[in-house]
Amino acid sequence: MANDSAGIQGAQIVVDGVGKRYGRHTALESVTTTFDPGQRVGIVGESGSGKSTLARLVMGLERPTSGAIVVDGLELGQRLATPSGRRDYWRRVQLVQQDTASSFNPRFTFARALSVPAQRLLGLDLRAAETEAARVVDAVGLPDRLLEARPAQLSGGQRQRMALARALVVRPSVLVCDEAVSALDVSAQGRVLNLVKTYAVETGATLVFISHGLPATAFVSEEMVVMYRGRLVERGDTDTLMAAPTDDYTAGLVASYRELAAT
Repeated sequence: MANDSAGIQGAQIVVDGVGKRYGRHTALESVTTTFDPGQRVGIVGESGSGKSTLARLVMGLERPTSGAIVVDGLELGQRLATPSGRRDYWRRVQLVQQDTASSFNPRFTFARALSVPAQRLLGLDLRAAETEAARVVDAVGLPDRLLEARPAQLSGGQRQRMALARALVVRPSVLVCDEAVSALDVSAQGRVLNLVKTYAVETGATLVFISHGLPATAFVSEEMVVMYRGRLVERGDTDTLMAAPTDDYTAGLVASYRELAAT
């Protein structure tokens, strides 16, 4: 897979003092961090910590209440101000969502769901797009006959792998995975984790991997961000953070992981 995607250059995404409110609820508060080209960053935290909100903001699906997101030196809102700007951004930056039940059109086969982005964003003709779709479906460990299925005909785990295939079919320079292995069994998790890590390492794409699970996040990431109640509480080299966390909340996460691993 990587041979066809060699030479992809990741983007730099700067999150500068970003806050997000929904009415009286504060989902994010003054979050500042950077995702550099080719970097593999894991974001961990419990439910409600703001991880998925940050993903939606980075994708441009929502706008910050305060602060700014800057991509390669240009504020994201400016990048998304025109149809061509949006098309270019979503060609480069792809999101694998946790909620796969609502992220696919229930009327479309997966062949269409994967080939249309390849046609529109890569400029491929139908035959080439279908070839790409079959290639990435094989890469995520699914039989190509499932391309003729519709979302309701697949399990949650199969849909989640199809969601990853849909993201990879356009060869993104930034891959944002939001709980992308949560519905998978252990063997499928291993395949998908290896795939996204290899894709990032071999192509130079930026990987932002969001999860509440420490083992998966530690495996794919070289740096880790820890979030708690809408705040970024710690960031550091993955091995160092796992061995010697400096924040009390991070220390509790690591301790819980070690207890589970020991049982």
